[in-house]
Amino acid sequence: MSVESNTAEGFLFPRFPASSVSAIFIAMDRTQSTTEPREPPDDLALWELHAWCLGAVQLPGPVVRRGDNGRLLHAARNGLDRHAVDEPRMAELERMHILERSGDEIRATFPIIGPQAAAPLRRHARNLAEKLLPRLTDPAARIHDHLAAERLTGHTFAVVFGHALDGLMWSILASHRAVPDTHLTPDRPFWNGTFWAIWPPRENPAGVNEARIPGMTLVMVWTPRTEEPLKALARRSGFQATLCAITSGASAPVADPLLLDDHGHSRIPIIRPGDPLQLHALALARPVAEALLTEPLPSIENVTDPRDARIIFGHELIWELADLLHDNGLVPRASEDDPIQSLFLRVEAG
Repeated sequence: MSVESNTAEGFLFPRFPASSVSAIFIAMDRTQSTTEPREPPDDLALWELHAWCLGAVQLPGPVVRRGDNGRLLHAARNGLDRHAVDEPRMAELERMHILERSGDEIRATFPIIGPQAAAPLRRHARNLAEKLLPRLTDPAARIHDHLAAERLTGHTFAVVFGHALDGLMWSILASHRAVPDTHLTPDRPFWNGTFWAIWPPRENPAGVNEARIPGMTLVMVWTPRTEEPLKALARRSGFQATLCAITSGASAPVADPLLLDDHGHSRIPIIRPGDPLQLHALALARPVAEALLTEPLPSIENVTDPRDARIIFGHELIWELADLLHDNGLVPRASEDDPIQSLFLRVEAG
């Protein structure tokens, strides 16, 4: 779920007033080079980096990109003499759980998936996506039709990807304890979960960021191409106040016309427990989660915990599904010129 780029930190919603937001969290952290060479570089700062780490207060990706840490970690993927790094730097990388000591060696702690491993992984994901597609066409069409009836067709991709595939699907897996625990601990005070590097990068993959507002969660589905327009949207006068007004039912002092129409109705979908959008999204998410629970997971070098493998493979799978749903005319992509189409609000149960 989420994201970084080599030239910019992964997009985070701006901090809302302390009284209105209980938490802002990253679900995934992605870094992608914009000018990648053909061969995998010997600097992991140029690779695509992903982190599944809900609740993180500091992400591993920026540390990989700092100085020449990316080169060091690439060299340490198969072990490196421990004297290759000075003690203060070693302590920082150990503290972030991306480098560890092993006897006289130091090693990167996370999977580094090069082209020879990425190709079969993505081929496996594509094959499973094609197998699943017939089961997803009806709920995807129902989501589209429901949004069309509300004149919110442009939000179809945000709801299908951001709510069903990259939201509810993981919640189902979490209910089976089939994904890593991401709660912070005294031993892991900065981030916890799964972190990996992969080459080559995907073309403009989607990610999800969320911001908690009392009673609701603001969800943003973004890609490297829409990062800047979404940042500009979040800086608009009245944007935050209008969102808080939508969630509280109060009037915004200065309402943002992109979020509210002339009658005070929300211009972005609001998904409530038990409503049709929620039910259709669950119908789309369940077959994907079931497949990740029952289908054999591909072998991934240096990944021993099946929960980590499920996170890595699961993200490749949902990106393939998003492409197939789009290519088959079922789910139109949000307009890159209209960032409001990348947002929706989710009412929290209870």
